[in-house]
Amino acid sequence: MQRRKQKINILSNLVIYRRKSMIFRTIYLNMQENKNFKRIIEKIDYFRSVSLKKKAIKLLKSITLFQGNKEYEEKIKSRTENLLFKYKDSMKKQEDDLLFLIQQAEEKLKHENRKKIQAKLALDQMVLRGVSALNMQAISLSQNSLNCNIFKMINLNFDGFRCL
Repeated sequence: MQRRKQKINILSNLVIYRRKSMIFRTIYLNMQENKNFKRIIEKIDYFRSVSLKKKAIKLLKSITLFQGNKEYEEKIKSRTENLLFKYKDSMKKQEDDLLFLIQQAEEKLKHENRKKIQAKLALDQMVLRGVSALNMQAISLSQNSLNCNIFKMINLNFDGFRCL
């Protein structure tokens, strides 16, 4: 009987043990799931943080280093327009300076031409005065020779050929 009691006791306790084991199993599985879940969450957080870091670095890289095609084209276009505008301004200034220098050179040339013409006219005037003076002397000599006769010229005692 004792054996039977033990069996009954074991069977009655078996239900309790089964319940306890089921509870223990569920608790253990929950704990394991919680651990796995925590590990999974930690891994997800790690990958999320790494991916956020990668995205942040990629965003910073794209903002600082890379530009879109349209932005780059606009930047290059504005840069070339500015360079062309500066180049045109410098060329315009050089053109104005060259025109000013050409105008000054033309004025100097006109002034020099005037001086040359004035010098030439003065020289011609001097030559004409000299020629007219020579002509006047030649006329006076011919007039003297026509007015005076040869005998009077001999009587001058060789002082010159002047008529009295």
